[in-house]
Amino acid sequence: MINLILVEDYSIIRAGLRMLLNKFGDINIVAEASSGEKAIELAKEFEPDIVLMDIELSEMGGLEATAQIKASNLATNVLILSNYISENYVVQAIQAGAKGYVKKDAHISEIREAIDIVMDGGAYFAPEVSTHMMNYICRDTEAKPSAQHSKCSREPSADTEMQNLDLLTARQIEILILISKGMSTRQIAQQMHISHKTVEAHRANIMKRLDIFHVAGLTKFALDAGLIDS
Repeated sequence: MINLILVEDYSIIRAGLRMLLNKFGDINIVAEASSGEKAIELAKEFEPDIVLMDIELSEMGGLEATAQIKASNLATNVLILSNYISENYVVQAIQAGAKGYVKKDAHISEIREAIDIVMDGGAYFAPEVSTHMMNYICRDTEAKPSAQHSKCSREPSADTEMQNLDLLTARQIEILILISKGMSTRQIAQQMHISHKTVEAHRANIMKRLDIFHVAGLTKFALDAGLIDS
């Protein structure tokens, strides 16, 4: 059972999310909050697996609440819900300790996918914010002089990427390409005529084999390996 706290200041949106999440038999909404302060209080009380956090809350915002929850050394993971996809918001969410970033207009299947990936130890960032993630990763890597080489440089890492590509099956490479093109699990399942769960299983295996646990990293890998064009 996945214990989850739902944080959203608009009651009608919160009710809609609750209704959709309750359709999953293994998700247990242990509490709800309409403010960042209450979210922190409830997180400390219930220590849930996931806090589904609206980024824009009255008074204390979702990013500050996320930072405080993570500073409390709880095992709780925070998944951000936002209408905004600007690089500033995405980077701040990462720095606050969020393990995922999903747009509010995402299909419930994508939110579920994000929850599953985070529960599996990974991180999920919506395809729309992948470019921002890549920019952040590149800047962070290049700022570390101790790094053996910049992961943002395609030439030095080409051989490594091709070697790692051998870890994947042909079907996994096909799915990796579709993920890197920004397609959701639902879209991939429809295009390949397979179930959502099959796509999710392949995706989890791809991440484990490549040791990459976010969409931006997978996209960068696909670029470096020459699977997709920039």
